[in-house]
Amino acid sequence: MKYNKQILWNFINTKKAPNIKDYNFYIDAIDISNNYELYYYCPIEVKNNYQFITYIIDKFKDNKTFINEVAQYYLNNTSINDYTYQELVFIMSDLIKNPTDKNSLTYQAKKEIIYISKIKSIIKKMEENISEDNGLGFIFVLENEQSKIITNYIATKFVEDIFYNIAKYDLEEIIHMTYKDRFDFVTHGIDSFIIEFTAVFDGYLAYYLQNNKELIKDIHKHIKTIAKNWNKYIKKNYGNKIEELENSIQALLSNNNSPISIEEVYDYIDKKSLLLPIRLSNDYNNDNSLLSNKKINIEDYKILKEALDIAEDIFMCKEDKKKKDSKYKTKILNFKPNNKE
Repeated sequence: MKYNKQILWNFINTKKAPNIKDYNFYIDAIDISNNYELYYYCPIEVKNNYQFITYIIDKFKDNKTFINEVAQYYLNNTSINDYTYQELVFIMSDLIKNPTDKNSLTYQAKKEIIYISKIKSIIKKMEENISEDNGLGFIFVLENEQSKIITNYIATKFVEDIFYNIAKYDLEEIIHMTYKDRFDFVTHGIDSFIIEFTAVFDGYLAYYLQNNKELIKDIHKHIKTIAKNWNKYIKKNYGNKIEELENSIQALLSNNNSPISIEEVYDYIDKKSLLLPIRLSNDYNNDNSLLSNKKINIEDYKILKEALDIAEDIFMCKEDKKKKDSKYKTKILNFKPNNKE
């Protein structure tokens, strides 16, 4: 504590501000007394100090009426173009959330206006600086935005747009086509997947998320649900094809009197074709190849190769479900996580 306690208590008791303009003095006084009313007796310069008012708002955030008064005083005396004005609007919009409260609606409306203006600015800069490296334009947020709070908000909105809009119709399929099974996916890491997939669209945003992982917690929950419903997805989308493949392989083995088991055939398909969803759903996946210690003659190899061809014919046909077309389609379909070759 920088200031003499006697001077502090004199202000607390008399509510007469000394000739001190340092906002830290008033923070100390309010800390000691825990009395929000001392705010009203602070000098104008202190009431217009951003560090001071954000301290006040955070300390008394449960007193919605009071912190709204504090915020309004500051906003009325600050330019809308000042980053502190904009950041305070974002802070208040999070603290006062009540659809029936006029102040809450005002903050939400102002927040949206500020956000839209930021997006317009990003679009303009992207048009002036055309480069594939710009991605979604988050680089311009990093270059121009002074507020960490607003930067985080924009990052969250961008990543939500990627996962809930741009890749909405492809996401679950991409996950299933990329990872061998649920264990493989979870072992790789859901956060790692989110960041690597984000990098397909914007490398700067992905790097920012890497260092601010709290911003992807909602997306993490969404992706975790996909992992949880792994088998449901397989059954829904590939049940008939799996049955068709199993019948085809059984017929193939029967017709050739092959000593190779269906388990070994599936294992071969698993190792040779990283794009077939069958490898994600069957019960024959093993850490070590079933065929690794078995001598395979040329006839057996031909049967295995034919089984692989059958699998590719069944699973590589056109999907019936409609997918959302976008300029990012190729990027989405070419996605591979960092440790997948």
